[in-house]
Amino acid sequence: MDCQDVIKRMGSYLDRELEEREVAAVRAHLGHCAWCEGAFRWEGSILRLVKESAHAEAPKGLLGKLMQNCDQE
Repeated sequence: MDCQDVIKRMGSYLDRELEEREVAAVRAHLGHCAWCEGAFRWEGSILRLVKESAHAEAPKGLLGKLMQNCDQE
């Protein structure tokens, strides 16, 4: 598996959607390719940040404002 193949599978790998053989191939590549490993670490940190942010509460009144804007269109 080369860098292009690994990068194409990045999202599926991070979401744990790959088959075991693909996971093994991606891990093997990451073990010897510093560039792809760095890309995966960065993407993984962004994914964690988004997941953590999803648990934050929206400011009071935001839903009402959004609904008002939808009604106006």
